Amino acid sequence: KGYFQALPGKNAAYLNKAAKDLKDYSPFDPNQNEMTVNAEDIKYSLSELLPVVAREAYFTAALFGLSNKAKDGREKKRNFESAKKSVDHSTQYFRYYIQRTCGIADEAEKDPSLAFKGDPMLSLVASIHLNEAMENYIDREKKGGDHSLSLAYVRATILELRKKVDKQWVAWVEQQIDWIRSNPGVPINGKRAGIFAAFSRFPCYIDHILLCCREGRKENFTPDLASIKVVSYYLQKMATALLE
Repeated sequence: KGYFQALPGKNAAYLNKAAKDLKDYSPFDPNQNEMTVNAEDIKYSLSELLPVVAREAYFTAALFGLSNKAKDGREKKRNFESAKKSVDHSTQYFRYYIQRTCGIADEAEKDPSLAFKGDPMLSLVASIHLNEAMENYIDREKKGGDHSLSLAYVRATILELRKKVDKQWVAWVEQQIDWIRSNPGVPINGKRAGIFAAFSRFPCYIDHILLCCREGRKENFTPDLASIKVVSYYLQKMATALLE
C-alpha cells in the first residue's frame, strides 16, 4: 500500500523527487550521491502490462472481425478507431498504473495546489524506456490481420504516453534554458568570471541521467540518446544555450 501511495499520481505525499534544477547541482562535490528514479519499476510495468494491453486489443479485433472488414485505408482507420475506443475502456486500469509508474501527472486535477507537478528526471527516463518498448510492437512481418491491428494499438498507446512524459520534461528544460541565459554568477562586464556556473553544472546533469538510466542494468550500459529525437533535440538545445 505504501509503495502504490508513493507512485506518482494524486497522492505524492510519500514521493521523493530525484530531479533538481541545473543550478542545484554541485560540480565540486565528488562524493555527492544523486537520487535515482526506480527505473526498474518502469521496465517491469511496461514488460508486464503492455502485453496485457496487446492481448485485449487482439481479442477485441478478433471478436468483432475488424481486420477482416477492412477494404481500403479509410476503412482500416475506421476499424482501428472502433477497436481503440473499446480497448481504451477495457484497459483503463492497466494504463492508469503505467502512467503512474512513468510519473505522468493527472491532468484531470483542477485544483493546481493538489496537482502533481511531475518529476522531470523520471519523465526523461520513462521516455527512454517507452522508446525501447516500442521496438517490441513493430509488425516487421507485415502479415496484417488482428495481430497487426493489436500491435498498432499498443504503439499508439506508447506514443500517447511518450507525448505526456516528454511534455513534462521539456517544460523543465525550457526553465533551465531561461536560467542559463540569465548568466548566473557572471559579472556585468564579463571579466574574471571564471568557469560559468551553467557550464560547470551541465556535465553533472548528464552524469545524473546516465546514473538513472543504468539503474537495474549493466554498469557499462549507455542509452542511445542520439536516436531519440525529442531527447537529443532538447539536450542539444540546452547545450547550445551554454554557447550563446
